[in-house]
Amino acid sequence: MASLSVSTPENPILHSAELEALRKRLSEIPSEQLPRLLGDLEVIRAMAWQRTAAPSPIQAPDQLLDAAAAAERLGVSKDYVYDHAEQFPFMQRMGRKMLFSARGIDRYIVGNGRLTARQQRRKIGLVR
Repeated sequence: MASLSVSTPENPILHSAELEALRKRLSEIPSEQLPRLLGDLEVIRAMAWQRTAAPSPIQAPDQLLDAAAAAERLGVSKDYVYDHAEQFPFMQRMGRKMLFSARGIDRYIVGNGRLTARQQRRKIGLVR
């Protein structure tokens, strides 16, 4: 039997030609070997069903950080975080307190990259 590989739209696991070849080969397999073949196919089928029925990984709850922890994670000063808090999509207010989503910061870093010290100074107008 053919070995299984990753399926993509351009390269499915089994092409219709491969399936047809397996069907033709089935008629050549001695009848005394068919129970073993059926057992092997059942194991493959059970493994596929198990994977489709497996629950998705549970993510840990998001952690809300204070400004100091958010600044450290972002690589900027705490003052910068306070000054630009309203611009950050990951900032949440709880009363007067500003909290920052750890997951939101991680997504922001991946999308925008960390701010270097020069970028920080440029943003606050100290460097052009």
